[in-house]
Amino acid sequence: MQINERLNQVIDNLTKAVNVCYEVDSSCEDTEKSYPFATGYSKSAMNVAIQDLRIIMDYLNSDNY
Repeated sequence: MQINERLNQVIDNLTKAVNVCYEVDSSCEDTEKSYPFATGYSKSAMNVAIQDLRIIMDYLNSDNY
């Protein structure tokens, strides 16, 4: 995967996580609009972003770039 594609994927995943947080509605019974769901979703997105950014950094620091 190209660096630009991977960075766009990181941005898209984090944007989705932010949107999930904005859509939280404590008065709604929809599980996907609950604080625990938003917290878990965002935590997962941040962990994946960290992994992807580490891969990008490793690639940029290698002789392949």
